Amino acid sequence: MIKLNFTKYAIISTVSFLLVACSNSEQKPKEIVQVKRGNVTYTSIGLNTILVKQAVAESNFEVVERGDSIVVIMPVKGSFNPKRPDVLMPVTLTPLTKIAKLVKQDTSKVMIIVGHTDATGTALANNTLSAQRAKSVGSVFSVAGLPRSRMYATGVGSNQPISSAKTAKGREQNRRVELIIAPRSSRSMDTLPNLYAVTNY
Repeated sequence: MIKLNFTKYAIISTVSFLLVACSNSEQKPKEIVQVKRGNVTYTSIGLNTILVKQAVAESNFEVVERGDSIVVIMPVKGSFNPKRPDVLMPVTLTPLTKIAKLVKQDTSKVMIIVGHTDATGTALANNTLSAQRAKSVGSVFSVAGLPRSRMYATGVGSNQPISSAKTAKGREQNRRVELIIAPRSSRSMDTLPNLYAVTNY
């Protein structure tokens, strides 16, 4: 009888622990996290990597953490019209809208949209195309309600590759748009793309 009561107690304790753990995990996105970058301390409230991954779960987007920012890597292949390379495919609208709404809710964040190309073609053409793609994404965010004051879109052409340009696969990986969800700071918005830029390959 004593053994049975102990077992019941153990089960009740385990269930209680799990309920508390689940409750805590649900509250986790609301935790306040402070991150230091140089001499600046950023405060992050609400938005986290898990929520962003859920938002893009049914897309070909990739979500990674880079320093104190969350980066959504949006490949050009499957995201932009092959015949009109600066025009988004309809399949991208849902995940982009979800991302915009998440960022809109967390006023401690800003969105930096950086277009990238491979090294094929002239520098001028690549810079222009990468900027056009970034602006196309920014337009979707604007329609979804993300304030323009919390967005910055730019193109860096082929200047920030993440893979080798010697292979077709590498060039495909370099053709992308990065959606960088970064802490708001006192810095000018137009300096943020360089602050959060990837290290060149």
